[in-house]
Amino acid sequence: MECLYQKEHAGCINFVLEEEEPAIKITNMDKGDCIHEQPGLGQLVILLRGKISISYSLYDRVLMTSRQMFFLPVNYGINFSAEEVSCLVLIRLDHKIHFCDSFMIEQLSSCIQAAKLTKGDLSKPCVLPVKAILRSILHQTKEVSDAGYSCRVYFEKKVEELFMMMRFCYTKEQLACFFKEIISADSHFAYKVIHNYHYFRTVSELSVFMGLTLQSFDRRFQRIFGQSGYKWMNERRKQKIYRAITSQNESFKELSFQLGFSSPAAFNGYCKLYLGNTPGKIRMQAKTMNPE
Repeated sequence: MECLYQKEHAGCINFVLEEEEPAIKITNMDKGDCIHEQPGLGQLVILLRGKISISYSLYDRVLMTSRQMFFLPVNYGINFSAEEVSCLVLIRLDHKIHFCDSFMIEQLSSCIQAAKLTKGDLSKPCVLPVKAILRSILHQTKEVSDAGYSCRVYFEKKVEELFMMMRFCYTKEQLACFFKEIISADSHFAYKVIHNYHYFRTVSELSVFMGLTLQSFDRRFQRIFGQSGYKWMNERRKQKIYRAITSQNESFKELSFQLGFSSPAAFNGYCKLYLGNTPGKIRMQAKTMNPE
């Protein structure tokens, strides 16, 4: 298979650039390969082929075998180590989880008790087998991705299709167990934060938008995301600024005001403090590492 009109495709606004994270990321691993991921969003982790060990949170070197999957909650750093040649799929969940227009994840809360989860069950990740229909969707996605097709809309539609098929293939009790760590009244809180934080410069402004005092907001945020709202927002601001410096051609003066700094000097100081160098040196280093 080949992607026709590759140049036209690569110039499309929906083309996923190399420095961006696609909704579906497929990685081939050789035996002994190690990968660290620090996603800011929840992810589905799917092993299409092979055997890997995973380490995250309190879990150390848990073995994951071919055709298994589990849910990685938001903001958990994770290490993957390939025990043999493997194909790993990471699916970013940057939207509110729903299985179809008439079945949202909150509706699984009534199934938690029916799933008869014990305290022991709640202390380990829930692994599900990857059903044939899901494998078919992922193999097709891999085939077109390998051919050079990297469309943001295509990946998003494939994620929607996967969730519709999960609703079709698994019982509600299985899904409740699988997503147990995010099934709560606060799933709406997390969704609202993820989709609106970029409109605000400070945690205080975001807490007002959320209708909470700063103390109540940060306590709730810490419980869901595992870190303070200030640290979480600052990490995403750093990522946004780094991408702007390395992928845009505007002058640093223009960028400083686009990004909300009071002056180019303030912008320069922020970059030195949080990104380790001046904007000019950051852009130069990026060009050296990725020459055209």
